[in-house]
Amino acid sequence: MKRVSFPIFATAALLSLLGCHRMKPFSALPAEGVRVFDVNIHSTILGRDLPMRVAMPETIATNTKLPVIYLLHGYAANYTSFSAWTAADSLLVPKGYILVMPEDVSGFYLNQAGGKARYEDYFLNEVIPMVSAVVPQAANDRAHRAVVGMSRGGYGAMSIALRHPEEFAFAGGLNSAFDISTRPFIWTEFHESLMTNSALGPPGSPLRSKYNPMTLIHSVNPATAPFIFLAWSKDDDDSRDDKEFAQMVEHHGVRHSFAEVNGGHTWEATSDMLPPLADALAKVLTPVHQ
Repeated sequence: MKRVSFPIFATAALLSLLGCHRMKPFSALPAEGVRVFDVNIHSTILGRDLPMRVAMPETIATNTKLPVIYLLHGYAANYTSFSAWTAADSLLVPKGYILVMPEDVSGFYLNQAGGKARYEDYFLNEVIPMVSAVVPQAANDRAHRAVVGMSRGGYGAMSIALRHPEEFAFAGGLNSAFDISTRPFIWTEFHESLMTNSALGPPGSPLRSKYNPMTLIHSVNPATAPFIFLAWSKDDDDSRDDKEFAQMVEHHGVRHSFAEVNGGHTWEATSDMLPPLADALAKVLTPVHQ
C-alpha cells in the first residue's frame, strides 16, 4: 500500500467507498467432483450467527479423513471470496483437502480492542470444533490442519499460527499485510484505516504489538513451529514487507516455502499463488487412512 502524509479529500472519499480497491475479482467456474455448501454458525462468543463456506470432494473413500485448510479472506471480501474469485475449489479440493472459509467482516480474524469482537476466539473455539460436526470426514487435528490468508487475512492467519503453533501444522500468507502493526493512518484508504484503528488501536498500540508477525517469528520454536508458506505479487505495494518477513522466517530456521507471482494485489494474482501453495501443502498434510 502506498503511503501519503497529506489528505486529498476527494480521492480519499472515493477510495473509501471502493474499499480495498486493488482486489479486482473474477468469477471461478464450478469444479467437477467438488461439493460447495454454506452453513450458519451460531456464535456464543460473538452473540450472533455467521456464515461459513465449505468445499470438499463429492466422494471420499471409506475410512479416510482429509486434511482441512482454513482460508481467511481480507478486507472488503467475505467468506465466499476464495471460492468464487479464485481456483481454490478446483485446484485444492481434488488434491485431497477440505476447504473451510469462515467470515469476519474486519478481515483480521483477531480479537479486537475493548473485547467488542473476539473473532480469534470464535475461530479457534467455535469454527474449528464445528468442522468435525459439519464434515465428519475432516481430519480436524493439528497434524492435518492449515490456516492460509490473503492480505489482512494473511496477517491474521500468521499471527494466530505463530501464537498458537499447537493448533496448526501449516500457515500461509498470500500478499499478506504484514505492516499492519506499524501502518500509519492512510488518507487515501480512509475507511480501511478507520476500521484498522477501531479494531486494533492506533499504530504502536498493545494489540498491534501483540499481533505483529514480524516480532512473533523470533520467539517461536523452529522445531514446533508450523511450516510457513509465503507468496507475494511483484507489483504489490506490500511485497517489500512480505520479502522482509520471508527473510526473518528463513533466518530463524523455520521450515518454509516462498513464491513470487506476476500482478498486483488482486484475486487473479492470489489464484496464481495456489499451485505453489498446493506444492507446499503436499509436503506437510496427508490424508488419514483408518
